[in-house]
Amino acid sequence: MKEKALYKVCRAGLFAAIICVCSFIAFPVGPVPVTLSLCCIMLAGIALSPLEAFAATLVYVIIGAVGLPVFSGGSGGIGVLLGPTGGYIWSYPLCALTISLISHIKANKKLASYVLSFTGCMSGTFFCYCAGTVQYMLLTNASFYTALVTCIIPFVAVDIIKSFAATVMGISLKKKLKRL
Repeated sequence: MKEKALYKVCRAGLFAAIICVCSFIAFPVGPVPVTLSLCCIMLAGIALSPLEAFAATLVYVIIGAVGLPVFSGGSGGIGVLLGPTGGYIWSYPLCALTISLISHIKANKKLASYVLSFTGCMSGTFFCYCAGTVQYMLLTNASFYTALVTCIIPFVAVDIIKSFAATVMGISLKKKLKRL
């Protein structure tokens, strides 16, 4: 029993580390950068149990909050979380939980599991958009239209591609992790 618990902690820790590393890969698109962190969060949501996915992303947020440079562009600290784009980061644990809960619904057919995982990724992304955009609007006094054009529209196509890639990789990874 202890081995199984240790195995789950290690899996969550591994995904937290993966998210930290992939957050360094950032492409500036206005005030909100495109990073691979959301794709890794999608992978965690698909491959890990809901509790593990939540824990992995919460560890990532905590590590960054205490000042380690794990956020986009090598930034870190509570100031990033309290800044205009911090809402996206705050949403990551609940985003991963949402993805995991939806993608772990039992499906009888292979196609259904892909559809559920993709739906989970898109639902988690929507949640992330909402949290991040609300914080952006509150801290910059931007109108809803300005926030929509700045924080959501430029990212939709990229995030659909990330969701598709995470679905394909995540289902394969989930199968491999079950065999261990």
